[in-house]
Amino acid sequence: MRWTYLVGMGFGVACLALAQPAMAQTKKPPVVPHELAGREQCAMCHGGAMEGIKAMPADHKGRDNAVCVLCHAKDSPMQTGTPPAMTHDLAGREQCTMCHGGAMEGIKAAPANHKGIDNKNCTLCHSAAKK
Repeated sequence: MRWTYLVGMGFGVACLALAQPAMAQTKKPPVVPHELAGREQCAMCHGGAMEGIKAMPADHKGRDNAVCVLCHAKDSPMQTGTPPAMTHDLAGREQCTMCHGGAMEGIKAAPANHKGIDNKNCTLCHSAAKK
């Protein structure tokens, strides 16, 4: 299953449920080594109960399948791009859409494909500037 298909299916918003910045890492997550068609329920095999199948790391528990694809599909944004870093720190600026919602003149609005993404998930892809 292609990432673009999942976004079209409305999974794009759900994909950003990770707790730490992944794109800011110097090493990208490993790419899924098998086809995804017919295997969309990642935790069925990678939940830790199947012998011989690598279980997902403990910090991945509770993440939905769309998040798996966001990071691990070969055509996902995590694999194909590098989003820009923030130009400011986050102290007192945790509500990203207050400024980047499109209503403030002179402040770049979040792109259309970010619609519905919760503020707590911005740092999944965008690293904050240091104080």
